[in-house]
Amino acid sequence: TQSTWDEHMGCDHEGPCTAENCSCIQSLNFCTSFCGCSSASCSYSHPGCRCSAGNCQTPKCACFIASRECDPLLCKSCGSEEKDPTKRKCKNVSIRYRNHHKLLLGPSSIAGWGCFLQGTAQKGDLLTEYTGEIISHEEANARGGQYDYHDFTCLFDINQESVLDAGSKAKFANHSHLHPNSVSRIMSVNGDLRIGLFALRGNFI
Repeated sequence: TQSTWDEHMGCDHEGPCTAENCSCIQSLNFCTSFCGCSSASCSYSHPGCRCSAGNCQTPKCACFIASRECDPLLCKSCGSEEKDPTKRKCKNVSIRYRNHHKLLLGPSSIAGWGCFLQGTAQKGDLLTEYTGEIISHEEANARGGQYDYHDFTCLFDINQESVLDAGSKAKFANHSHLHPNSVSRIMSVNGDLRIGLFALRGNFI
């Protein structure tokens, strides 16, 4: 299970980033293009990866290991800038380009309704993005009591400040302890935290 991210809005200050004036450094985050500093020349910005095409979903990828999608402005060798999904070799930009599979709803043998993949997927594929309403933990606790009463909850902790109350088909994805076929990851995409549901293995339906 991935730990949640700390809330971070990026730095905004005069002069170069230092430990005294940069909120990114203080919160152990990288500066991004959305910061007030000149992140392109900032020594505390994420350098991007130097992967060869097709190797960006491994621990060797500086972006993937940091729970970041590749940035086409920074990652020049992996092919993340390719807009055509049939030609793109980088697999760590699926949320950015919305390259996900089609999902269907139907009765589940695990619990009530379930979310099912139409067709097949390969290991590492983005099945869908977990989207919905961003709420506070206080509101999540209030809603959680109602959801527990109906034995159905779809709340996902994003960080210490925010919770996602799912509103997409992904909320019907049932978890299997014995035979899991997908995993959720919180990824930083363009400075935003987004949740993807990724295939753990290939050739499943």
